[in-house]
Amino acid sequence: MRDGASMAEEKEKKKLWLILLPPLLTTTAALTAAGTTIFVNMRNDQRAQAQAAAAAFIQRQQQELEDAQRGAAVPSAQRIRLQLDRIVVERDGAMGTADWRFVVEADAQPLFAFTRESISDRAGRNIVTPEPAPSAVLLLSPGTTTTLSVKGWRSAWYRRGEKPQVVGTATLTNEAISKVVEVDVHAEKSGRFLFQFSVIAKQE
Repeated sequence: MRDGASMAEEKEKKKLWLILLPPLLTTTAALTAAGTTIFVNMRNDQRAQAQAAAAAFIQRQQQELEDAQRGAAVPSAQRIRLQLDRIVVERDGAMGTADWRFVVEADAQPLFAFTRESISDRAGRNIVTPEPAPSAVLLLSPGTTTTLSVKGWRSAWYRRGEKPQVVGTATLTNEAISKVVEVDVHAEKSGRFLFQFSVIAKQE
């Protein structure tokens, strides 16, 4: 049989264990919950990263597709040579012959200028073929238009800054390439000229 002292000591140990057990259970539960929370958070973070990566990939693919479509839909500008081939004189603006100065412009920017002496509207003399043929290189962008204009002054009356005595305009587009463009240059009670230009695609 156990003596009184041993039994008392055993009771004290059980009492101590009962006192310590609730805190230990609480701590274990807390650690388990914390571990579960960390695991769940890690899984959520990984899922969010995967979703973000997938969204970024789709956005890049969409952007590349749109860029490719834009590139295919917009052809580059075409370099062309505009060359004056001949002038048909319908009215020279004088009793006999006349000297004229002409300026050719594209969108109000000068391309070239020249003077022609003794122009006549008489049959057999009313076709003027400039030698060498004046020409200029310019760009024609798809979907846009270029205003071609010709201005003329009687040489004897020409003064810098003075309004031209005859004016004519035409519209240039990509469809004009390899064709003849005519500009009717005229004014009431003055000269009248039909300028004929060839539009040639320029090779790089």
